[in-house]
Amino acid sequence: SMLNVFVEDTEAPVIAGVDNDGIYTSAVTPVITDEHLKSVTILKDGVEFIYEDGMTLTEDGQYEIVATDRKNNETSVKFIIDTAAPTIEVSLDSQDKFWETYNLSFKDTLSGIAEVKWDIDKKQVEDFNRPTAVIEVKDEKGFSESMTLYKNSTYTLYVKDKAGNEDVYVLHTSNLMMSDKTAPVIIGVENNGVYTDAVTPVIIDENLSVVTILKDGSKMVYEKDITLTEDGEYTIFPDKNFK
Repeated sequence: SMLNVFVEDTEAPVIAGVDNDGIYTSAVTPVITDEHLKSVTILKDGVEFIYEDGMTLTEDGQYEIVATDRKNNETSVKFIIDTAAPTIEVSLDSQDKFWETYNLSFKDTLSGIAEVKWDIDKKQVEDFNRPTAVIEVKDEKGFSESMTLYKNSTYTLYVKDKAGNEDVYVLHTSNLMMSDKTAPVIIGVENNGVYTDAVTPVIIDENLSVVTILKDGSKMVYEKDITLTEDGEYTIFPDKNFK
């Protein structure tokens, strides 16, 4: 007589070569093994494509593999291939003579942004291995931040994603004036001075805009190197060229 023995298949397929929730910066080759394998479904960014045994996956994207055997035991893995650094976009938002405000935009739709930093001077990616100024990551998929600069210099922005891809963006400012806290200098006359001869006031200031001069309380036309000859009480008001 013949003896028929049935062995219950309780083991799900094995998927090797990739880890669940893994992040990879190069191609991967998933290996699926099961004596009674029935089907393999593979999705890239939510779209199914044909799976071939031993195929190598090279394109960036979010992947999911579901392997099922004839007893409907199932194994699934999700993973990411991310070979590109996050993007940095910089645009001038507003400006004045003494400051410029930039809108900074950071984006990474795959593994997500891990770090954003900045420093003064032109820097390379490897320069950001040391501690430096940090910008908080508000959203790992992408966020915007504003930065106001008051000094002419070169600034470097740095971004790194969870896969380890890095990039820098170099920003240069050259049109800013330093904040001016020095009052104009008036020479040729003294405050509360009394003179019996003509005087020639000289006003010195790099950012001088308007000079107002009053004679006996009435405004008069001021010209550079003007000589005041008439008797009277004079007041001089120099104004800076601020916006």
